Amino acid sequence: MHPRELKLSAELVPIKKTSSVNVYLTESGGEKFIIKELLTSDVRKRMERSQKLLAKILESNPNFPCVLAKKSTTLEKREIYIEKFIDGISLSRKIFCGNDAKIICNNLVNYLRLLRTIRGFDEERATVDWKNFLEGYVTTKTLPSSLFKVCDPMSLDRFLTYIQKSLSEIHFGDSVSLVHNDLNAGNILVQKDLKIFVIDYEWWIFGDPLKDLSKMIWYFRQFPDFGKIFRATYINEFGEFDENILKFYFAVDILNHLSQYEALIYSAIWKVYFEQEFEIIRDIWREGFCLWS
Repeated sequence: MHPRELKLSAELVPIKKTSSVNVYLTESGGEKFIIKELLTSDVRKRMERSQKLLAKILESNPNFPCVLAKKSTTLEKREIYIEKFIDGISLSRKIFCGNDAKIICNNLVNYLRLLRTIRGFDEERATVDWKNFLEGYVTTKTLPSSLFKVCDPMSLDRFLTYIQKSLSEIHFGDSVSLVHNDLNAGNILVQKDLKIFVIDYEWWIFGDPLKDLSKMIWYFRQFPDFGKIFRATYINEFGEFDENILKFYFAVDILNHLSQYEALIYSAIWKVYFEQEFEIIRDIWREGFCLWS
């Protein structure tokens, strides 16, 4: 059934509600669908941009592991997007070990290999100067003064110095391709056959392919055995990579989170993240910092 033809059931099961998006599960004609109600113009623009990208990808690669959403006004004339429900479990909600972990890691690496083949579409040519982009991105992040009251100011200063020094010293390479840019364990759905689907492409960009590992580091640090399997699989496919660059990307993600401290601190989940990040920034600038555990 085409999402535009949906006759929604009276029951909409809330999955997630935030200040920018409400997500529901519903059924129609024996099929399950996800409804995303977008509450801000910024989120709606990012969603539209991501769906244009996915539509172009699927034209040439129908098996690309993503879900295309369709814009609709079915829900009380509100602007929503509807997509088919993927029967899978978020990687963040289950521990995979042994052979299952090897299969999932192999599927993840195959997905990353597909991303590397996508280097631009018509109006979105990959002509990005990646280092200049990173410099611009970093300079727009300002840490709120309240953060210095709950986190050691010296650690924050060393952390910021480390990021600026890395920007000036690291050679980021010239390979630019599609980057999901929010590839965390929560956006990876694992099906019963261990195949994966990746969701939430709203932050995509053309850049360094290694950037897509930075948010997965959180999962690898939590489950180091899985991380070891993934790292070996990744190196087997793409070769050795510069750990200093990946550590820098991990630090930039943390900088982004810290810049939003005052808005995120009221979330119980983010309180836990901030506590972990306060510990990490004390040592990440050191030479012997272990990224994977």
